[in-house]
Amino acid sequence: MATHYGIIFLRVFFIVMLVRVWIPVFNPRVKVRYKRSRVPKSLKSKLASALCITACCLALFRVSPLFCAAVAMFCVAAQILVTKRQDVREYERQTLHLEYVPTDHGQERDAVLVTDIVFSVLFLFFVIRDYFQPPVTEEQRIVHDLCWGFLACTSIMALVLLWGRMHKGTPKQ
Repeated sequence: MATHYGIIFLRVFFIVMLVRVWIPVFNPRVKVRYKRSRVPKSLKSKLASALCITACCLALFRVSPLFCAAVAMFCVAAQILVTKRQDVREYERQTLHLEYVPTDHGQERDAVLVTDIVFSVLFLFFVIRDYFQPPVTEEQRIVHDLCWGFLACTSIMALVLLWGRMHKGTPKQ
């Protein structure tokens, strides 16, 4: 019975997040900013966030969960790799300054790598647990498939971060 309440909580939570994330897309007067830099989000960034939360919500309601998980991961990657950088560059071009001093890329990469490895181990534990206790219900199978996808995504991200860390040369003086 505990898992039933967990799914209900997640569905209610994602419905609230769904409403909260689509409001700035349809109402441009609502300003949304990135946390550390206070850079305003562009419409593309707001739309990527909204699509990500929508895909997660649809996956929770069992509407093509594998496709929705792939869309959510694509939206997160697009936000991290493309839209935030474009928003920061546009804000710098408009204001001619940036309000924060960015952290050292080496420290940032190491922190993301440690976090990524922790998540990889966590998802690996879930996959191994599901090997010994196979999922019974459809919702458990969906969560099991999502764990495989997240394990693959975090493993690939860890390899990319490790590769970037090893091939990062010493700074030229």
